[in-house]
Amino acid sequence: MKRYTYIRNGLLTAAVVWGLVLTVIGRIPTLPTSADISPSQLAGNTYLYLQESLCPLLFCCAFLVGGVAAIAYGFFLRRHFHQYSEFGHAGIYLGYFVLLSAVWILTDSQALAIFTTEAGGILNKNAIVSLSYMAFMLLPIAFIAFVQHIRPGSRWLDRMTDLFTLNLVLFVLLLWVRLPQNLYMISLFIHHILMYTLMIAELRRYLQTSADGQPRSAQERALTRGLVWFICFSAIALVAFLAGKHRLYSLIYGLGFLVLGVYMCKVIFHNIVSMYKGAVELDVYRSMAYTDMLTGLHNRNAFVGAQDTLTVDTASSYIVMDINHFKWINDTFGHHFGDELIGYIARLVKDAFGSIGTCYRIGGDEFVVICQGADEAAVQQAIAALHQRIRDENAYPQAHLSVACGYAFGQEQDTANSLFAAADEAMYQDKRRRADDRERSAPTPPTA
Repeated sequence: MKRYTYIRNGLLTAAVVWGLVLTVIGRIPTLPTSADISPSQLAGNTYLYLQESLCPLLFCCAFLVGGVAAIAYGFFLRRHFHQYSEFGHAGIYLGYFVLLSAVWILTDSQALAIFTTEAGGILNKNAIVSLSYMAFMLLPIAFIAFVQHIRPGSRWLDRMTDLFTLNLVLFVLLLWVRLPQNLYMISLFIHHILMYTLMIAELRRYLQTSADGQPRSAQERALTRGLVWFICFSAIALVAFLAGKHRLYSLIYGLGFLVLGVYMCKVIFHNIVSMYKGAVELDVYRSMAYTDMLTGLHNRNAFVGAQDTLTVDTASSYIVMDINHFKWINDTFGHHFGDELIGYIARLVKDAFGSIGTCYRIGGDEFVVICQGADEAAVQQAIAALHQRIRDENAYPQAHLSVACGYAFGQEQDTANSLFAAADEAMYQDKRRRADDRERSAPTPPTA
C-alpha cells in the first residue's frame, strides 16, 4: 500500500513540476478564462483596477498569512509533540489548502493583469491562467489529505485522490501537446464533477453516521458545516458564471474557499483543545498514580520508581520514619483518629525534610525521605527539628505521640535497596531504644 502511495505521489509531483516548467518557459496554449476585462483597460484606469482587484488582493493577503501560520503550527507540532504528529500533518495540509486558495484567487482575478505582456508587463497571461487551473485542481487533494489526518482510515478518500491526480495529469498532458482550448474544459468539467462527488459523499457519510446513532464529534460537525457552506457558495458561483457574471464568479468562489478554510481551522482548534484536555487529564492521572491521597506526599509507586532510577553515592542518604505504637493508637482511638494523626505527621515531615530531600509515605505509618547532597549534620538537624515540633506542639498528648527515625548514608558498594534496608534497620534500632527508655521511665507505656 505504501509503494502504491509513493507511486501516486510521485506521479502527482511530476505532473505539478512539469506543469510549472511549461508555465515558466511560456509554452502554454490559450486557455479558457473567466476574465472579461482586457489588461489594457486596467492598466490605464486605477479606479477600475482597484474595483476589480481589491477584494482578491485582500483575500490573497489574508490567505497567505493564514497558510504560513498553519504550516508553521503543523511543523511545530511534528517537531515537539510526536504523539500529536497526525494533528501536525493536518495543520500542514490546512496550510497548503489555504496557500493554494490564495494562488487561485490571485491568478483567477484581474489583479495580475496589468503585469502581463498585453499591458506592457513581463507576465504571460496564459501562464497565469495555467497556474490558476493547477491551483484549483490541487485544492481537493490538499483537502482530502487534511481530512485523512483528522479522520484516518477512509480508503475511498484514497481513490478520490487517485482520480484527482489522474485528472491533473490529463490537464498537464493537454498543456504539453497544446490542444485547442475547448478541450481543456473537459478536464475542468471532470474536476468539478469529482469535487462535488467528494463533498456530497462526505455529507452522506456524516448523515449516515447520524442515522446510525453514532456520536458526532465537534470536528465532524465543523467540517460538515464548512462543506455545506462551500457547496452553497460554489453553486451560486457557477450560476453567476453561466450568467456571464465572471467577476462575481471569482468573488463568490473565493468566499466559499474562505468559509471552508475557516471551518477547517475550527477543526484544528477543536483538536488543539482535545489535545490540551488530554494532556491535562494525563497529568492529573499521573499525579494521582504517584501521590498519596491522605497526606499529599509521594506514594509507594513513586518511591519504587525513585529506587529504580537512583544512583547511589556517598552524598545519597535515606531517612526512614515510623509512628511509635501506631497500632495501639488505631485500636484505642479508631481509624479516623489514626488517619488524622498520619496527616499531621506527614505535614511535620514535609516541613522538616522538604528542603533537603523528597518525602514519601510508603506504608500505613511509615515515611521515607531520599536526600541527594545533604550532609549528616543537615539530616540530624532535620530529625531534631521534627522531634522538637512534636514535643512543642503536643497536638495529640493522649496518643503518647512520638516518631522513630533512622538514617543511612551511601557507600561505594551500596544499591538503593541496601541503603534503604540500612536506614530501615537504623529506624528499628531507634524504635527499640525509645521503647527501652519508656519502660525504664514508666512501667506501662504502649508498645509498638
